[in-house]
Amino acid sequence: MSLVTEQVQELIAIGAAIASNCEACFRFHYDKARRMGVSHEDMYRAVQIAQQVKESPARSVLALAERYLRQPAPVSTNLAPSAASETSCGCVTAPDVGIELTPSQTACGCETVQEETGAAAPACC
Repeated sequence: MSLVTEQVQELIAIGAAIASNCEACFRFHYDKARRMGVSHEDMYRAVQIAQQVKESPARSVLALAERYLRQPAPVSTNLAPSAASETSCGCVTAPDVGIELTPSQTACGCETVQEETGAAAPACC
């Protein structure tokens, strides 16, 4: 006997909708769960758990930024990229993580776009 019933699947889908910021997915799975008799309390708990999971990496990256920014800035004598493994946005490409990437790919997913001047620039977040 499986613990994952159709109702539990809908609670999981509601949590995934919250984690992925998908309003249409949330509405769909909320309606489906409601028709199956899932309580609002159970759906709300699924939303709370998803939000906790979603916020954890955000808190971690903010803590990392705070640690870096509270330190004195390093003095750099070389303004050029240190190696071919760095892109103009500072992303480290695959050789450092053992994945083969083409020169235009980066490990973080940033895309390189052509500026009006013809120079390549990262299209980062």
